[in-house]
Amino acid sequence: MPLVSRQTALIRYLPTFTFSAIFVVDYARTLREWDKRFVTNVTPEVLAKDFPDLKGDPAAFEMFRRKWRFLFAYAAAGMASGYASCHMFTFIRSVRVHVVAQKPI
Repeated sequence: MPLVSRQTALIRYLPTFTFSAIFVVDYARTLREWDKRFVTNVTPEVLAKDFPDLKGDPAAFEMFRRKWRFLFAYAAAGMASGYASCHMFTFIRSVRVHVVAQKPI
């Protein structure tokens, strides 16, 4: 769905949602914790199942590791400074809709 359509849909249904929370300070702390756990727990052997090429290539593993650490640091700094934020929205239907699960073909 194009971004304009998503924005239009959001504006159209604004009366039906409640703003739940903003995760800024807590999320920065969460990202720093994820980075610590990443450094402690992620090894080429751990990643071998999903990324087999990283096991035999130390340079590729180091590049993978540095990208993730950069992501955690960049996002945490953005959250801590208030430049970035994370929001949770709760949308509520004004009319109850009965949904019937379809069997897979």
